[in-house]
Amino acid sequence: MRKVFVAILGFGAVLIVLLLGIFFYMSSTLKKNIQTSLNTHLNSIQENFPQLTYEPFVCKGIKEIWCQSPSLAWNDIATLKNVRFGVLKQNDTIRLSLESDNVHLVSNSFLNVFLSAIAPSVDFSEIVLPNSLQCTLDSSLKKRTKIEESLHDTKQDSSKVSQENPTLYNTFMCRTNAKNLGYEFTINAQEELASIGELHKLTDSLQLGEVLFDAMSAYQEDANAFMRDTRVILEDIILNFTPNNLSQTIVQKIAARETLDEQEYQKYYTQLTKSTQAAKSFMVYMLLLGNPRIAYKDQLVSSFDGLANMLEGHNNGIIYHITPKVPTHSVSLQDLIEHTRDTLNPEHFTLIFKEVSK
Repeated sequence: MRKVFVAILGFGAVLIVLLLGIFFYMSSTLKKNIQTSLNTHLNSIQENFPQLTYEPFVCKGIKEIWCQSPSLAWNDIATLKNVRFGVLKQNDTIRLSLESDNVHLVSNSFLNVFLSAIAPSVDFSEIVLPNSLQCTLDSSLKKRTKIEESLHDTKQDSSKVSQENPTLYNTFMCRTNAKNLGYEFTINAQEELASIGELHKLTDSLQLGEVLFDAMSAYQEDANAFMRDTRVILEDIILNFTPNNLSQTIVQKIAARETLDEQEYQKYYTQLTKSTQAAKSFMVYMLLLGNPRIAYKDQLVSSFDGLANMLEGHNNGIIYHITPKVPTHSVSLQDLIEHTRDTLNPEHFTLIFKEVSK
């Protein structure tokens, strides 16, 4: 769980960091800067996590920049083919887009293992493993409210972060779908550009383009200082699972045919519920046996009930919600990239699980 937690957060952090390379929308050097920034930061992540492999991105376009890589992979867990990365400007918001129409996940993913425990001879990959991916990162510039400024002044080290610092509000969202199950992953974070705090006051007329232009200038002048002084506040992380005729399709898979009369359906559905409860007990046992000190142990054990209910059709999905134990806690951009394992340690966060009622 710790490795998965760090991996998904690290992936979101890469996209957030890429905003630093976007400094002028119509510049003739924009493509080169984005391409260099994208490949450089992926290389930086790869140094900390050798599991990441990728082919370099090549960028094209003028007003809308699109970069493409033949493949991006994380160990043998996930492989993305025909990966497209876009930089789009929408009014006062910059949107980064990541797309792949060819996603391959290994069949021993957590959910597929759970289903395999229910019916070992049945392949459930098609209905639960996604085959495409769409991610966006929206970044906008907003002025702090009086309440936020007061909270910021009392909680933050004034020597590191000033209330005059321009703040980017980032929302990173990924949606991916399998045949009978949808996934949505969201990260909300703030990025305080401390190195250019003296250049701007937080006025209503402050433009996102100005801030990004000066951010890039500060980065080019002293990259280490910029990475050290820029602070990131992680607000929350949300993972949603949304079923689509999932229970019915699982029953059909177990029965090995799509057309069932009511009596046959009830027969196989009863088999599903009994197997689900047995599989739940087995997964709890394996979870605790594999690592008695696993992060979020109690919450994960409880979530197996919700997962079983989703497979049996008793709810409309499940949600995992992660929040920092200290809401105003910030980390430097440098630590986020260079010391990802420590800064994104699950011990610093709280996990809440809930079911979506029918």
